[in-house]
Amino acid sequence: NLLLTSGADPNAITSIKGYNCRTALMNPAWYGNVAVIRLLLAKKADVNLTCAGGDTPIMFAARNRKIEAVQILLAAGADVSGKRGRRTLIQARDEPGYGSSTNELREIYELLQAAGAKWNF
Repeated sequence: NLLLTSGADPNAITSIKGYNCRTALMNPAWYGNVAVIRLLLAKKADVNLTCAGGDTPIMFAARNRKIEAVQILLAAGADVSGKRGRRTLIQARDEPGYGSSTNELREIYELLQAAGAKWNF
């Protein structure tokens, strides 16, 4: 919060040695840190900003099966149409979702499909 109130860019893209680039929303989406997600969105973070690989914050949340993070990002306008939506579904399916259950995966699928994500488009 201090950095953001001091003028830090909520849409800055960082690169960490050994990792691909990340947007400010990606790590809190991965960990399901909804307080930070809400803070960044309130500071106008772009919910659809991508990095070099084309991943978006909702892909990170879906991949790690963070249901509340997925809900917040969808409500903020996360794009799950076309190829982006199919990729989000695939990432949710292919990742173990550390400590998550099959029910959580089902709920993630339902949320994404209700928002327009399709396996075939």
